[in-house]
Amino acid sequence: MTRFVIVRKSLIGSSNYLSKFKELQFQPKEYNSRDINLYFSMCSVVNIDQSKKIYVLGKVYQKSTKNIFNDKTDIYTIAKTLRGDFIAFDLSDNVIKIYKSPTSNIDVFFYSGQSSLIISSNIIFLKELFKEDDLDFPFLANYLKFGTQRIVENTPYKNINQVLPGFICSIELEQPFSIEQRVAWNPAQYITKNSGMGIIESLENSILDYFRSDNQSRKNLLELSGGIDSSSIAVLLLKNNIKFDAFNFFHSEVPNSKEINHAKRISDFCNVKLHAVDVKDFLSPFSTEGLPATNKPSPALLYNTFFQRVDNYIKTEIGERVRIISGHGSDHILLASLPYEIILDYLKIVGVRGLFRKANELAYYNKENIFRVISPLFKSLFRRLIKAKYFDRLMGFSVPPWINGEFKENIDRNNLQSIQERILKEEQGVPPGKQLHIKNIYESIGSVADNSRGIVYPFISENVIEHALSINSYEFIDNGYDRHELRNHMYEMTKLQNFWRRDKGETSGIFQLILKQNYRYIEELILDGRLSTIGVVNKTLLRESLNKNANGFNHYQWPLIHLISFEIYLNQY
Repeated sequence: MTRFVIVRKSLIGSSNYLSKFKELQFQPKEYNSRDINLYFSMCSVVNIDQSKKIYVLGKVYQKSTKNIFNDKTDIYTIAKTLRGDFIAFDLSDNVIKIYKSPTSNIDVFFYSGQSSLIISSNIIFLKELFKEDDLDFPFLANYLKFGTQRIVENTPYKNINQVLPGFICSIELEQPFSIEQRVAWNPAQYITKNSGMGIIESLENSILDYFRSDNQSRKNLLELSGGIDSSSIAVLLLKNNIKFDAFNFFHSEVPNSKEINHAKRISDFCNVKLHAVDVKDFLSPFSTEGLPATNKPSPALLYNTFFQRVDNYIKTEIGERVRIISGHGSDHILLASLPYEIILDYLKIVGVRGLFRKANELAYYNKENIFRVISPLFKSLFRRLIKAKYFDRLMGFSVPPWINGEFKENIDRNNLQSIQERILKEEQGVPPGKQLHIKNIYESIGSVADNSRGIVYPFISENVIEHALSINSYEFIDNGYDRHELRNHMYEMTKLQNFWRRDKGETSGIFQLILKQNYRYIEELILDGRLSTIGVVNKTLLRESLNKNANGFNHYQWPLIHLISFEIYLNQY
């Protein structure tokens, strides 16, 4: 019999867990249910043919006040009229349809390697149930290189795939199963389309959407770095009479760090209490105890000990019932890392008039000379003359030297087709800078996948993303400032110079501090780990790279972080 399964990790290791499944009933509440974790913490089974209903699980916000549930409601109506962090299941016929909202960090996996189809929220359960130990090497190779910026259907294990955010996954129940995913939320359709809201209104609606839907009595704690992202959220929380405390990590080992001073100015303006904590007190010794039941490798695993100690501090010093709010995501969604390709967008949409001025702005922002900034013009011409894959290799498609040659063959942008590449193949005429913007948006969505800490991310919402997509890529910079629209509006509201600061945060140094203080543990973890044992990495070159990063040099830092996180994942699960 075909079954639909949602499972919890606690049943893993139980000798009779399969028989327990048959005893349970699936009785989810329908639309406007509470937190998705209430349902994904249960183990449940439903026979597909016993129900003809649509279930919406998660945090749901309607795009209008109209009641959409009637006899004609289907999965496509759900995708069009609801937003939030949710998954919808349509069990009304002989085809399972699953819709995952585009900014959702709730994972749904399906296993199709045997005659019976099982869908689960927990990849660990699937691996245990089928004793599936074959690694998906194309996925692994691309994960080491690209990390979370490539949101793909594949997972670390063969025959186990996941439902993509913003897609509808249709599963035909006739055996052999037919599985198809197609886009339901297309970011390319919002390009230059007036969103009807400015950035402040979009961000404000994102905040209010969450607080309208979450009536639990908890203390609000904002991660306040003093940068433009978290400072903007602080001011909007104040404007809407939402009470909160602020929390700041400062770096006593970074002499020139001014983060704490910026955070104090914002907390004083908002008249809220600021809890300041020195990062170095939370970084060692590293431990794999208490790791979250993550569904896939993530850099967050490397920072787990840090997060645990921060959470313990919050519980002890601030309170047990705390809702954490973060400004994470703005730099990707509002294009803080301005790619030189926006020059191509300007040339295509505006023309040559003012091109030199825009190039000078970009050069000033990136602290580069103007010839470096206009290099995409020459690269674009060169790319037209040769095949794209050869162009990528020639123009610095760089792979860490410690990855062995045979394994490198799996590192190819075409081996695992990511969401943005699937979409852009169907959309013609999307400018190069906007293509990179869409990639950045999916990187931001992917960076909080499996959000086990339950943090609220107002920037990573459909409201903000759809507004950002409506802005031409070259319009994000003005007078040498990135995210100019947000900066300008927040300054007008507060008259605080904080919103015109150019210096960046110091958070990138946390990895090097973790590495330095836990060097022996990490060295043993990766040099004697699974990937080293099966010949994926060259130990000598890997040790050299590890030493360089521990001594303050950025030597293929992100691939190294991805390698460490993958070894932690395999070692734990």
